[in-house]
Amino acid sequence: MVLARLTGNSICRCQQADAVLGQLRHAGLRPRLTRVPGGHLRPGTVISVQPAGQVPVGTAITVTAAAAPPGHGHGNGGGGNGGGGNGD
Repeated sequence: MVLARLTGNSICRCQQADAVLGQLRHAGLRPRLTRVPGGHLRPGTVISVQPAGQVPVGTAITVTAAAAPPGHGHGNGGGGNGGGGNGD
């Protein structure tokens, strides 16, 4: 059985989720991202990685990251008509 180690400097909290997800995939693991309110943390900052320790390659790993505050998502920008007048 091949194991991957998820401790110490290998996966660090406070990194950006994209980087951590890439590290986990490279180690042969199956990361799943969840987002929770992160208070003062920058959106996407990793809060936790579970399980920790040695796990078999192929294990599903939950990465919890800070979510953007309400109202700061990836919306469509609210539309705007671009001056829909008729030119008169």
